[in-house]
Amino acid sequence: MQALHFMSYLEPIAAFGARAYALGSEIFTIGFLLWTLNMLSTMTEKLYVAGVTTGAFYKKHLHKRMLWILKHAACTAIVVSDYTWTGTKYVYNHRHEYLEQLNSYREYIGTLFTYKHYHYEPTLALNASYDAWEARVK
Repeated sequence: MQALHFMSYLEPIAAFGARAYALGSEIFTIGFLLWTLNMLSTMTEKLYVAGVTTGAFYKKHLHKRMLWILKHAACTAIVVSDYTWTGTKYVYNHRHEYLEQLNSYREYIGTLFTYKHYHYEPTLALNASYDAWEARVK
C-alpha cells in the first residue's frame, strides 16, 4: 500500500518533467530557428556588400574592356560562321571532283603496295646478238 501511495507523489513530478522537457525543446527549437535566421541575414548582408564592391570595381575598371571584348567576339563568331557556311557549300558543290582526286590518290597508294610481275623471256636475248636485243629493248 505504501508503494502505491508513493506512486501518487511521482505522478506530479513526472508531469512536471514532461512539461519542462516540452518547454525546453520548444526553447531550443526557437533558439535554433533564430540562430539560423541570424546566420542567413548576416550572409545576405556580406554577399550584398561583396556584390556592391565587385560591381563598383567592374564598372570603374573593366566595363569598357568587357564591352569591347564581347563586341569583337560576337563579330568574330559571325564572320567565322559565315566562312564555315560558304566553305561547306563550296565543298558540297564540288564533292565529285574531290572524290575523283581522292580515288586517284587511293589507287596510286595501292599500287605502291602491290607486287608487279614482269614477264621476262631470256630466250630472246640468248638467240639474238646483243646489239639486236638492245635495239629491241629500246
